[in-house]
Amino acid sequence: MGEPSSKGERMFMVLVAAIGWAGLVIQFYVTFTHPNLVNAMPGERVARFFDFFTILTNLLVAVSLTISLLLPESVLGRFLSTNNARSAIALYIALVGVTYNILLRGTHAVDGWTGLAANEITHVIVPVLYIVFWLFFVPKGGLTWKNPIWWLIYPLLYLPYAFIRGATTGLYAYYFIDVGQLGIPAVMFNVATLLVVFLVIGEIVVGIDKLMGSKKLTTS
Repeated sequence: MGEPSSKGERMFMVLVAAIGWAGLVIQFYVTFTHPNLVNAMPGERVARFFDFFTILTNLLVAVSLTISLLLPESVLGRFLSTNNARSAIALYIALVGVTYNILLRGTHAVDGWTGLAANEITHVIVPVLYIVFWLFFVPKGGLTWKNPIWWLIYPLLYLPYAFIRGATTGLYAYYFIDVGQLGIPAVMFNVATLLVVFLVIGEIVVGIDKLMGSKKLTTS
């Protein structure tokens, strides 16, 4: 599959992509002009923006939808339109929302309306909208119980990047991976716990896919 199957699907994809890009642009402005980075070089400010799993995952949402809309018949467009790819992205962005609102909300100050807007768009609005998109527009029934194992590749690639950035700058993106503050054993425990949560929620995603796929078959 490549081209959106209905006008409603296309319009919803445009909506989510537009909001996603808006949130990223606002957050980039907030990061680049943040008082704590006033003495940092422009390159470091840009790098700091990309330190966060939230940003990378919102970018993944925005880019994937944009490519699916503009280049639906390309190799990448077809891949990003598959149930497998969109289910993986749904898992990633859902974890962004869940992790932030359970573990991180209130742990840092949000400055001004721009900071508040960026924060809510990237941690609440985009996750909710993409999950709605996955539930109502992504065909169901093609996933297997092994898919979530492959979906772990994305967070497993992020973690070394986050640790290297934290070790070189002294600023870790998230407090639960701060080796300097918590020590290696505690951080490894936190990482293992998060990966298990990823895997469990991934299997729940597969279960929902199978349930919705079987219901569609029985009603068709």
